[in-house]
Amino acid sequence: GQRCSGLPQDLILSVIMVESGGNPNAVNINGVRGFQPKCAESALKIIYHYNNANVDIGLMQINWKTWGPVYGIKPAQLLDPYYNVCLGAKILRNYLEQHKWTWRGVGRYNAVSQDKQERYAKKVAAMYSRIKKIKREG
Repeated sequence: GQRCSGLPQDLILSVIMVESGGNPNAVNINGVRGFQPKCAESALKIIYHYNNANVDIGLMQINWKTWGPVYGIKPAQLLDPYYNVCLGAKILRNYLEQHKWTWRGVGRYNAVSQDKQERYAKKVAAMYSRIKKIKREG
């Protein structure tokens, strides 16, 4: 992610932990529920069971309905951890640039409405602080 985007590794890791808890096969069917399958095959079965649903996929929970058409990608590609983090970090960087490198850009990665952006940014900021503290104490 860092090589793809130039973003700090700890920020990318913070988003990953908030989004998927670190599960590369995490799937969230918006309006239904989140799933934590153990393998990519199970994740794909869930995705295709809900057929064209508004779905977030993988480590950085990339929304396939939004970004699939933009990048011409299939859900299976988003289950590749390297690809997912690389694309997610690029999307995050784009929002950070749009919002002048503020926490609002982090919030925009997850939400459109300002109140949801603020809640999300606070979660990521708290995770970022925890990661930094663990590294200091490490």
